[in-house]
Formats: sequence, C-alpha cells, structure tokens
Amino acid sequence: MASIINVDKIRATGSTTDGVVVNSSGQVTLPKIPYVIVNVNTNTTINTSGGADVPYDDVLASQGISWNTSTYQFTVPVAGIYNFSGAVRLNADRSYVYWYVTDASNTSIQSGKLSLSQGYSGAGFTTASGSQMLSLSTGTNYKIRTSDSSGTSVTCSNLQSWMDIRLIG
Repeated sequence: MASIINVDKIRATGSTTDGVVVNSSGQVTLPKIPYVIVNVNTNTTINTSGGADVPYDDVLASQGISWNTSTYQFTVPVAGIYNFSGAVRLNADRSYVYWYVTDASNTSIQSGKLSLSQGYSGAGFTTASGSQMLSLSTGTNYKIRTSDSSGTSVTCSNLQSWMDIRLIG
C-alpha cells in the first residue's frame, strides 16, 4: 500500500519563505522563480551593425530579476539556466537578425547567440523571434545586444522588441 503525504507548502529548514506551494486544486506552484518581461517602450533608433545594446526601457513584469531601464543591464538573484525568448521588428530590410547576452563590458556569455528565426523581410521592415537557454551567475551585470546582416553602419529606426527571461533550472 502506498503512503500518502499531505502537504501544502515546502520550505527550507528555518525559512519562512515558501519554495513550493500546492494549492487546493492540487496544482504545484513555484512562487519564487525569477523572471522578467521587458519591452522597448519608445520608438528608438539603434545602429545594429557590429552590435548595439537593446534599449529595453519598460519592465512589464518581474520577480527577482533586477532590471535597470537606464543602462538596460540586469542581474539575476539565483545562478542557473535561464531561458530567453524574444521577438523584434526592425524598420529595415535584413536577411537575419540576432540577439546575444553579454556582461557589462560586452563580453559574450558562452558562445551562443539568441538566434532569431526570420519571420519576414521586405517592404522596409524585418521581423524575427526565437529563444535560447544560457547559464547565468549572480553578481554579474548582463545586457542584451543585437546585430544583423547589414555589415555596414546602418541605423534602424522604430525598433520594436520584447524579451522574456526566466529561471528554468
């Protein structure tokens, strides 16, 4: 015969913070998982050739991840694997666009780029979206940069973009 354990909360020894909660429907929730959803709120112009900081200046929702809307840098409260999902619309024709995560001195984190699959290009704009997982550490300022296929110093106006970052493991 199987044993049944009835719990509604799981906490670390000595903690008053709930790590796992089981609601009255039996659903498990993880109330302290860090996440942030950011957006480029203003019509802005960036030079995408050679890399540019993405000016995420609007935090739509956040738990635990600190985002500076002036420097566009963020820190995470827990070291681990984070999933990045994002989308972009540039008012410029490009064959590809990609995002990548760097530290404050523009050194890329790992070797991966947040590849954005081409949605549409032509008629003066390009759309793309994609996701990637990266290992992040506490105590580091990170930022998201972008580059594209232009290879020249071309400026894109009216950048529209959002990004969702969350701890997954």
